[in-house]
Amino acid sequence: AKNVYLKNLNKIENCENLNFLNLDENSGIDLGDRSLENCTNLKGLSISNVNLNSVGITAFYGLNNLKELILENSKILKLNFYLPNSLEILRLSRNVLTIDSDSFKNLINLKEIYINQEDYYGFQIEDNFDKNSVYFLENLEILDISNRGITAQNFPIFQNSKIFIKKLIQFWK
Repeated sequence: AKNVYLKNLNKIENCENLNFLNLDENSGIDLGDRSLENCTNLKGLSISNVNLNSVGITAFYGLNNLKELILENSKILKLNFYLPNSLEILRLSRNVLTIDSDSFKNLINLKEIYINQEDYYGFQIEDNFDKNSVYFLENLEILDISNRGITAQNFPIFQNSKIFIKKLIQFWK
């Protein structure tokens, strides 16, 4: 198999039969609006260990079957683009990311969120994490916020009965 590296994704054609698309390890990607809309059967998408130079607001539009989106270490700063409500797993680890109250808006099927951080970043997310962002996610089972500088005392949302998390991965140092 030969690796193909992509830079500008304006529109991917002939991808109706793809179940999983891996765009990892590209040096830099510009993901244009509706660039993946033809990939209607896509269930998994990984764009990790890349420089996501830009993401169009509707880059993921049309991916109504997408269950897992992996954007780990992709240099994104904010979720200011549309995410399909079919998502069940969202992996955003190793990004210096601001999470506001609308970050997970409409993601009613979300079961797992990974926004953990590696130690070497030395970045504390507490001031960049709106604790209400996960409040309405009734199906949420796993929230990995390890090494983010967040403690249970300043995250009282988990004591509210509206949200039930079977497993909260949290490693405080």
